[in-house]
Amino acid sequence: MRHKKKLLSAVTVILMVPLCFLNVFGAELSDIEPVKLPDGFQFGTNLWVIGWGGDAAFKNEAVLGEYNMERYAFRIDWKNAYDMKENKPLADIWSPVFLEELKPYTFIRFIDWGSVDQPDVMKRTVDWSDRRLPTDNHNDGSTIAFEWMIDLCNRLNKDAWICIPNRANDTYVEELAKLFYKTLKPNLKCYVEYSNETWNTLFYEQNGWCLERGKEVGFTGSEADIAEAYTIFRSLQVFSIFEKLYGKEEMAKRIIRTSCSWVNGIEPFDRQYKNVKESQEKNPDGQESDILCIAPYVGHELDGKDSKVARKFINEANTVVYPAILRNSPVIISANLFLV
Repeated sequence: MRHKKKLLSAVTVILMVPLCFLNVFGAELSDIEPVKLPDGFQFGTNLWVIGWGGDAAFKNEAVLGEYNMERYAFRIDWKNAYDMKENKPLADIWSPVFLEELKPYTFIRFIDWGSVDQPDVMKRTVDWSDRRLPTDNHNDGSTIAFEWMIDLCNRLNKDAWICIPNRANDTYVEELAKLFYKTLKPNLKCYVEYSNETWNTLFYEQNGWCLERGKEVGFTGSEADIAEAYTIFRSLQVFSIFEKLYGKEEMAKRIIRTSCSWVNGIEPFDRQYKNVKESQEKNPDGQESDILCIAPYVGHELDGKDSKVARKFINEANTVVYPAILRNSPVIISANLFLV
């Protein structure tokens, strides 16, 4: 059993609104009133699809009028920006403003950069050869290669949070584990999560996939329970693949095994986690999760140009996150997990 308290604080809060894009709303970081974080809290950020708006992540762009990815003239030579043989970047592709605005955060969650909620991308992402390469043209602002995620974290000394595509096979996971083992700085941690919100029926690709695969594996019960059971099952398999490469000691230091549920529907996870984890057949390597992410959304209606946005976020977190912690704490304690 790893000592979880050495890995991270008891509560980690992801800032769901991308404050790394603050200045598109007319504010600069220097204008934001600083606040002291409550004890035990860390702040990370989700990076949304670049094409959704905000400042461009890449440098050397020419902005023409209203934000539109097609109107950005990137001057990055993508084919020669990364050395595939040596697995290292050959160019600094990042906007200085973007790098500066990421500095306050402890970790970066690359959910939308990995396109795990985009069904058209996930349906064709099965083997490692299906992935986006760092030498591909990234000017469309959609899927970002894992290599560039790693480069961003290494440059800023930030922990990474990655989401595994729901259809990714074992070879894909093995190669991904190798990439992070070899190229992410060893002092940095990597949160490893299988897909995203597989409980959410609106995400029909990953939810439907887990439901059907769960039936094939032999899980029974409600559709929510079957999808949750398979999510846990596949997550534990992914953790095993990473541990076989990292080894137990390095795994404990560098990988945070991540499970997810829903703040208003944690019951399927509560019913299935121990059953799957303690099954010799379903979990022969005895894997477990380190943290549970329950997705209460906070801050998405705040105004980025407000100088008190950070304080208002803290206040909103107190009214949304804290009650969610109390409400779900019996499940968290029973599963012996930290809460995100």
